[in-house]
Amino acid sequence: MPEEPKLRRELGLRDLSLFLIALMVGPRWISVAAHGGPGTIILWILAALLFAVPLAIAVATLSAKYPGAGGLYIWARNDFGPWPGFLNFWVYWLGIAFLIPGAALFALGIAVYALGPSYAYLADNRSFCSGPPWAPTSSASTSASGRKTSAA
Repeated sequence: MPEEPKLRRELGLRDLSLFLIALMVGPRWISVAAHGGPGTIILWILAALLFAVPLAIAVATLSAKYPGAGGLYIWARNDFGPWPGFLNFWVYWLGIAFLIPGAALFALGIAVYALGPSYAYLADNRSFCSGPPWAPTSSASTSASGRKTSAA
């Protein structure tokens, strides 16, 4: 009987720890921390200990319990049933569907001001700011629904 294909574990503990730190201390929080002063370093360390450590323990436990691919969906489905699994997946997907355009809008805003004063008018242009950020989401929803997205 042929062996079932498995995912290779390419990220180690160091990689995942640094990834989590990068997600928690993203570029948007650096200015907030700087505005708060040096006293906020203790708060950042406490937040990392009180949030990241329990999260790491929970993820490690669930990953050991369910080693297959699927993450949150598999964990919820196997422990609570198909409906909570589906609901977990759907809420997660919707969160990502709204996060991607927000990140794209953020990048567009930075790009407009980085290009210089001659492009500053684009920051107030509704068609420029509302079209491109939603393109990845509409593309993802079209491919998720099974329709063709390109003339292949």
